[in-house]
Amino acid sequence: MADVAVHARGHVGDYAILVEAKIKGGALKKTDANPDSYLELEGFRQFENRYLIYLVDEQDAAKTRALVTDSKARSGLLTWQGLGGLQIELALKLKCDDRIRDFVAGAIQYQFLNHHIRPTRLVAEYLTGEPCRADINKINPEKMTSWLTKWKIE
Repeated sequence: MADVAVHARGHVGDYAILVEAKIKGGALKKTDANPDSYLELEGFRQFENRYLIYLVDEQDAAKTRALVTDSKARSGLLTWQGLGGLQIELALKLKCDDRIRDFVAGAIQYQFLNHHIRPTRLVAEYLTGEPCRADINKINPEKMTSWLTKWKIE
């Protein structure tokens, strides 16, 4: 069984969108490599439009793509990093007060980072060039030497 199943209705009919999620380093089982092993299950056959998304870590994306055999072109691949980036991007487009929008986007980023997943899109552009916590250590010669910052407006 897939990890997530979504029933959606569009202008051309109903859709079954399934997600098979893997943790970083999680390998596909032999049957996972064929989308039909999910899409042809009895509970989904009623849907003319059936699709499977493999959700994997970006380090596992190439390996996963190479394993998948999809002669009917009904599957795709999304990385956890890409999912985080997409969620942040969409949150930043919410039509609401700036503080609420930024809080929601920041909360999404926080959750992904707490799981050691760096989204492809971050809440603020300047964060892209910032070192991550793991890169700031005693061994790294480029570590930060001063934590002071100007906090008063001149």
